[in-house]
Amino acid sequence: MSKTKTMLAQAAVLFACLMSTLTAAENTGSPKKPNIVLIVADDMSWADVGCYGNQDVKTPTLDALAKEGLRFTHCFTATAMCAPTRQQLYTGLFPKRNGAVANHTKVHPGTKSVVHHLEALGYTVALQGKTHFGPKTSFPFKNASLKKLCKGEKPFAYIFCSHNPHLPWTEGKNISYDPASFTIPPYLLDTPETRTALSMYYKEISALDQQVKKFLDILKTANKDQDTLVLFTSEQGSAFPRAKWTCYDMGLRTALIARWPGQVQAGTVTDAMVRYVDVVPTLVELAGGDPKTIDTGRDGAADGGRGFDGFSFADVLKGTKKEHAEWTYGIQTNPGVPLRSVRSKKYKYILNTKPGAEFTCKAWGKLGPKETLASWHALAKKDNTAKSAMDEIITPPKEMLFAIDKDPYEQNNLVHNPEYEQVLKEMREQLAVWMKQQADNGQSGKNKGKKK
Repeated sequence: MSKTKTMLAQAAVLFACLMSTLTAAENTGSPKKPNIVLIVADDMSWADVGCYGNQDVKTPTLDALAKEGLRFTHCFTATAMCAPTRQQLYTGLFPKRNGAVANHTKVHPGTKSVVHHLEALGYTVALQGKTHFGPKTSFPFKNASLKKLCKGEKPFAYIFCSHNPHLPWTEGKNISYDPASFTIPPYLLDTPETRTALSMYYKEISALDQQVKKFLDILKTANKDQDTLVLFTSEQGSAFPRAKWTCYDMGLRTALIARWPGQVQAGTVTDAMVRYVDVVPTLVELAGGDPKTIDTGRDGAADGGRGFDGFSFADVLKGTKKEHAEWTYGIQTNPGVPLRSVRSKKYKYILNTKPGAEFTCKAWGKLGPKETLASWHALAKKDNTAKSAMDEIITPPKEMLFAIDKDPYEQNNLVHNPEYEQVLKEMREQLAVWMKQQADNGQSGKNKGKKK
């Protein structure tokens, strides 16, 4: 063989080795940009899913999704109201900073959302179902079905916002529940009306579970289930007292389940504390972007810039990190009683900036909680425990402190317990720092716009 032929043969071998190495690296390295499907419930407390411990509600699809992926035990929104919750989820900014503080309000003009950030990374970003945000320029979602997106060439992010289990509770008529068999959680008063309302609410959750199944089936039929990150979240708490419109965990804590075959380990659970403001930074990182370089359209970030309030928990998703945020915060401006809160893994502190004011809620006059609340008032007239619970609901104290790892339903206020004096001091200081950074004076917001 001539010298030239020998060199060509050697070059061919080297080229083959190089291609083999590159192929192996491609197969074992970072995955291609995942498709993203985010399914959002509406007014659903985090614990009202089978995989989160509720043995009464029927959620076979969500339970199976948790077995196929990662279940978060400590995920939080900063506001237990629909519009502020959704707009912080889509912007990565806390309510005071993005402008959507009270219910039915909109973000400040110029605020950017997940649409802008993911489209810049080559994604088609669509939303169907409940909107409850504005202005349109801040949330320019496309209106495209999941089936249509699955047929496209570009990676996609599809958000489906269910109306279940929001009031009125009229869905799930084909689902049967026996209210007499329910286990009533301690934050609710056990009356026949409570049990009846729960059965209606649980039917809506089961109807939601069936909706989730339809979307998972679409992905599987389109052969997109293996390269799609599926996220399910329950939004803020239900319309029962001590849930929505509060800073209790039943209002601010939210279910979050993630499935991503090959990237998220199946059948796992994490106690890492993540927040709704962390979701968009996470999606940006998974889509190949750098969340630290994003311009959110709003000044006032903790570092003095225009970045997110949250930060990516991609490493938690992939199982390479066990912890995330140290603190999560809450803000409640509507109706009547302004509340702020700060929470760690072990403790929750709630500040009422208008002590003595009475909490009122027109929504309780709708089907379900109206009868429930009337039965609670009747029970409170003859039962001291029920009376104490109702007094706290209607006229919250100035401060509340809970050892939430031992008291998950926030029943025992420790503000006046001297053993927790140092904890109380730290929580007060931490909340004050966050409120200052957010330019929050602690007052109520105002409702704007029409109810959606």
